[in-house]
Amino acid sequence: MNRVKIIEARKAALADSERRYTEAELVLKAKQPELAQKTEHVKKLEENIRLATECKQLVRDLTKTLEKLDKAKKDLAATTERLERVEKKVTSFRDEADTFESKYQTTKKEYNAFMTMVDTLEL
Repeated sequence: MNRVKIIEARKAALADSERRYTEAELVLKAKQPELAQKTEHVKKLEENIRLATECKQLVRDLTKTLEKLDKAKKDLAATTERLERVEKKVTSFRDEADTFESKYQTTKKEYNAFMTMVDTLEL
């Protein structure tokens, strides 16, 4: 009789297990749409995190680029200022060269006139 009780207990346990398995499947089917929603929500959150990370990186890159641009603007302004000073010096040197050329031409004419006068006096 002990064996009969053991067999009946096993049958009862097996029937209980099948009942719980069936209930679990029903619960799983009922929770499936909720699980799908949560999975979709997790995917959206992961995408938002990825986009936020990219945004932060882009902000850092933009900040660095703007800093480089500001430095380049300052360098350009300094170079432009130096160029203007050099252009003023070149203009000054050209004016001075024109003055010297004019004086040379005047002196050359006077010299030629003087040499003509000297040649005339020797005859």
